[in-house]
Amino acid sequence: MKKLVKETSERLAWFRDVTRDSRFDIAFQPIVSLRTRTIHYFEALARFDGKIEESPYDAIAFAENAGVITDFDLAMAARVLEWLAENDDEEAVIAVNVSGRSVANAAFVGALHGLLNQYDAIRSRIMFEVTESARIEDLRQANEVIQGLRAVGHKVCLDDFGAGSAALRYLHALDVDTVKIDGQYVRSAQARSRNRKFLKAVAGLCRDLGIATIAEMVENEDTAVMLAESNVDCGQGYKFGKPDFDINSFGLPRNETVSARESRPRRRMPNVWA
Repeated sequence: MKKLVKETSERLAWFRDVTRDSRFDIAFQPIVSLRTRTIHYFEALARFDGKIEESPYDAIAFAENAGVITDFDLAMAARVLEWLAENDDEEAVIAVNVSGRSVANAAFVGALHGLLNQYDAIRSRIMFEVTESARIEDLRQANEVIQGLRAVGHKVCLDDFGAGSAALRYLHALDVDTVKIDGQYVRSAQARSRNRKFLKAVAGLCRDLGIATIAEMVENEDTAVMLAESNVDCGQGYKFGKPDFDINSFGLPRNETVSARESRPRRRMPNVWA
């Protein structure tokens, strides 16, 4: 027990130092239109110690359980905003992951809006993916946070859709722009025609709700074709590019706007989180 406590304490101290000093790297991975094969936007992925191939999932899950994920989510958003400001010629749209635990934290939400207000000119170039790795308990409060972000110009994606038992409840309660279908559903759809029908039904439901869809784990052309035939809008996976520190490494044209939602002007709302 003493050894376990010591290891946990050391890991927590390491993560806090990494967050405080921004000692992490940002890798990019494209989200691509399955219809036109153009890049819709990029997801910003955290990497530690320069290890591009190593997933940060364990470290992020640890931070959620330890209650320090909010600081990291804010640090990640700050790094991406700085990158966008420094690379204004890129015109890339970048998505930042935000934990369900962060969405439930009023202090984090206020700090995030304060940070975003410093970069008002590039609001349309940063979007947020709310992850389900930490279960969202108060859906009404979470939706208020999501609508606060959307009201000031940020698109919001519900990440990992289908990974948990509450997926349909989330879809019913959270008004988002995009849903990212978890990779397990993509794999199961390849294995069985019955599962493919389920995937197509999910895509159809989202389309009826005015929500665009993205599928994870698109590893080959057969998968991309199957997803397009199932009316999924976009794909993400090694077929279109592995995560890379260089955003210009992907040999695909950019900036196709994919949205199932009808285009309409957004009413600028006051910052209710400040």
